Amino acid sequence: MTQKLSKTSTVLLAVLAVLCLALAMLPMGKVNAATQEVSDINGLINAVGTAAATSTPAEIKLTQDVSYGAKDTPANTALEIPAQMVIGGQTYPVPEITIDLNGHTLYMYTNSNGCFGISNSRFTIKNGKIVAQSTTHMAIFGVVTPTPTEADAVNVTVQNVEITYTAKDTPKDKTPSVLFANNGKVSVSLKGVSYKTDVDIAGTGGTIDYDSVF
Repeated sequence: MTQKLSKTSTVLLAVLAVLCLALAMLPMGKVNAATQEVSDINGLINAVGTAAATSTPAEIKLTQDVSYGAKDTPANTALEIPAQMVIGGQTYPVPEITIDLNGHTLYMYTNSNGCFGISNSRFTIKNGKIVAQSTTHMAIFGVVTPTPTEADAVNVTVQNVEITYTAKDTPKDKTPSVLFANNGKVSVSLKGVSYKTDVDIAGTGGTIDYDSVF
């Protein structure tokens, strides 16, 4: 079973276009993207783009509750953190990304088959709550490929997070789950994670640390 994510959201493309112009005006060299505080979803997306363009791992810390889509007006695509980003005509690998919820809640509502699409090599989300709704999965990890290589590897850590997930209007031929790994090079470690959901916790072709799932 595989799931394919929709294209990156238009808001991501718009924000990255602005980011390209800003980066073109900076002096050469890396920008320190080690820790960035953000107060909305555009700030989060912008921080990921900056990390890619500067080849600098980022820890993105929320300063308040943040929403992607809304229950009455869900986004049409998942929020993607891809393996690569094209910025200003140049392709940049996305480095390690950590989202520190910092005690706040990330609300995610989409009409897509996922809320989060993660395919960069290393991703961590920690210290808060996620309230999410989509058609099939909360988070989809990795790319769809029958023969994954080390280049497709995704290592995910979810730590001290309370997840509330609802699957709505799931296609009849799909089985919903909170987490889904698209290939056998996905490894997900869950530490101190709790769930409020009526669907399966995990569907996977990768590795889940089941000792901490339940």
